[in-house]
Amino acid sequence: VTVGGVNCSVQSDGYIAGAQLVCVTGSYPSGGTQSIPVNVLLNRSGSLAPSQSTLTYTYVNPSISSVFPKSGPMAGGTNVTIGGMFLTVGNGVKRVLLNGAMCVILQSSLTQVTCTSSAQNVIGVGVVTVYIDNQVTINYAVTFEYTNNPNYTSVPVKTIPAGGIILTFTGTYLNVSQKALLVINGMAGPFPCNQTFTTLKCYAPPLGSNPIGSSLSPGVNYTIVMDGAPGPNIPIEVVPNPVFTSINPDDLMQTVGSVRTIRIIGMNIKNVDVLSEIMVTVGGERCTIDLGTTTDTVLSCQPPQNLSTVSSTSSKKRQSSSNGNVTVQVGLMLSYTLGTIMYMSPSQASSPTIPFPVLAVAVGVGVGGLVLLVVVLVMAMVTVWYRRDSNKKGRQVDNLLIMLESWEASMADECKRAFAELQTELQDVVNVHDKNYPYRDFRSFAMKFLFPTAEDDHPILKPVQFPSVSDMSEAT
Repeated sequence: VTVGGVNCSVQSDGYIAGAQLVCVTGSYPSGGTQSIPVNVLLNRSGSLAPSQSTLTYTYVNPSISSVFPKSGPMAGGTNVTIGGMFLTVGNGVKRVLLNGAMCVILQSSLTQVTCTSSAQNVIGVGVVTVYIDNQVTINYAVTFEYTNNPNYTSVPVKTIPAGGIILTFTGTYLNVSQKALLVINGMAGPFPCNQTFTTLKCYAPPLGSNPIGSSLSPGVNYTIVMDGAPGPNIPIEVVPNPVFTSINPDDLMQTVGSVRTIRIIGMNIKNVDVLSEIMVTVGGERCTIDLGTTTDTVLSCQPPQNLSTVSSTSSKKRQSSSNGNVTVQVGLMLSYTLGTIMYMSPSQASSPTIPFPVLAVAVGVGVGGLVLLVVVLVMAMVTVWYRRDSNKKGRQVDNLLIMLESWEASMADECKRAFAELQTELQDVVNVHDKNYPYRDFRSFAMKFLFPTAEDDHPILKPVQFPSVSDMSEAT
């Protein structure tokens, strides 16, 4: 078999009698692209019979012209794209070498080949070699460099369940891969990391279904997926999400050109980098955070001097006020809309006119204060009455005690006088010196004391008469 006059070596593999034969072409001396017929000498009855194909065969020169990226880590894993021409001729690309190391082919087309670099044990620059069938295609201007693997000198130590905040890594050779992703507990970040030679800034991924304000126990691990280069695999602390709840009521009214600091109430505010991760807007305009007065529960920021809807210099009829919604954005994932700041022009601020919402609040507060005052007065009156009544009863008790004491003294005096008179009467009827006092026997004294009105000859008062023994004998 000859192709354009060049011998094509017939192969036994793939030969099908009467239907197919396979041959390997030799080198074609002419340059450029040419379409030529295929000639086959057939052995028929012991003689060679020439046969020419109706189709033509084209000789082309495959070439490579570019490679991207031009470098990758020694650990391999870099997806490399090689550009060129006629890269699918023959049976296509069979093998690719990057600086002598195998590059695993992923896909190929007429103009490019994509492959994944394998590990290399040395650093350095080398040519890209493409094997198409048995032909070696090299362009010494197209090279690939194996560099050192990434080296990390500092890594972040905490994140939040909501994710979306930037975690910064520092080190060297941090841009040797096409892209890098931060992975925490199997969850990848929403976007590839921003890479430079010395820094790597990655968005933290949301950690599953963890609710706002929650925290995970320590021991959550993270790593960096950077081609095939090994990344850090160390624990990271998961702290609660920052939460914002309200605006300080004193800061809801602002005067155009003379604004005051807005204080936003919340919790866990300093669990993230306040200046880089938290953005406050008022009516869509930036509220500059004051880090000096910001605490873990209060975020302070300086609002814009005016909003685009407020005009303080126009001589025409202007708006009396303009409202600006306050929004706090934490990273990419958390957003809080907290309320409205009302801007008033200087003339409105000095006017006694009060906007309706504020007036309603003031009236409500005034009515509530009046009700509270009435309740306090009633309670005070009840207290005074109770104290006066208590004092009155106390005085009455004191008077009763004094009267009882007076009665006791009077009774004592009466008793003394009565005993004195009794003693005088006794002395009058008895000679005291002879000790001859009036005397009654017990029975007489008891009868007189117990039955003072009874007659002396009453039968029951007479002594009991018992019959004598002789009387009893006679009766028997």
